[in-house]
Amino acid sequence: GDVIESRTYAFTYVTDLGEEGDISPASNVVDVKADSTVSLTGITEPPAGSFVTKKRIYRSNTGSSDTKFQFVAEIDAATETYTDSIASGDLGETLSTEGFVAPPADMRGLIDLPGGIMAGFTGKTLCFSEPWHPYAWPKKYQLTTNYDIVGLGRIGTVLVVLTSATVYLVQCADPASASMDSFDDIAPCVSKRGIVSSRWGVIYPSTQGLVSVTLSGVNLITRDLFTRREWDKLKPETIHGYIHADKYIGFHHPDSGGKGFIVDPVEPTARLVDISLAAVAGYVRPEDDLCLAV
Repeated sequence: GDVIESRTYAFTYVTDLGEEGDISPASNVVDVKADSTVSLTGITEPPAGSFVTKKRIYRSNTGSSDTKFQFVAEIDAATETYTDSIASGDLGETLSTEGFVAPPADMRGLIDLPGGIMAGFTGKTLCFSEPWHPYAWPKKYQLTTNYDIVGLGRIGTVLVVLTSATVYLVQCADPASASMDSFDDIAPCVSKRGIVSSRWGVIYPSTQGLVSVTLSGVNLITRDLFTRREWDKLKPETIHGYIHADKYIGFHHPDSGGKGFIVDPVEPTARLVDISLAAVAGYVRPEDDLCLAV
């Protein structure tokens, strides 16, 4: 027929696990008759070692109100050409992975959240994955803090961001609408390994003592257990912590050798237990409810 269509093409990479990434830059716009065939070249091969096995080709399709990229075909990763003869009415699904990029190479502090969301950080940048797509970390979901992030914890769907100065709470039931607020309290986190998430909130070692964060605020739970000088002697930056039987178990490495302590977050002054064990790592095993340290 004589109907002319303005088309542009793009493609995505797909790994051997079916993970589809961000869309490539679009091709030049071409005007063709609706029933014509279009020969595509230069569909670039993926980088070496990327585990990409397929490429998916998309084509722009203009409807009554907007233009979208719709699926044309899937080809092998090594194939760089394709001939498109598909009618506009026979195109497949609309592209849904725009912005699905890999996380920053230096991202760390990975934590899982309800709803299939994961979070991590690099420097002052907080990153979120696409829900149920842990390989995709859209840049549009990133948030920025005023201070370097040390570690993360969570209270339900609320992410607790601990920095070198203040504490942030991020409502992130959906990363597309995540919002971040901070407490006025200056409570620097000094040990990423000391952070634990519990039903009493997120607990971590600060410069002043052991701190708990709830949705209502920041509380110094060891206020009546340690003076600032006594706390400094523990070398809080060396603490690695665990929550077990509703108690915080912390191991540390002061100048006098490795030691530990147990604190009740609810009634910290009830009893402080010293541990002579010099543990360098540990974990809580849920199968038999044991806290194992080595």
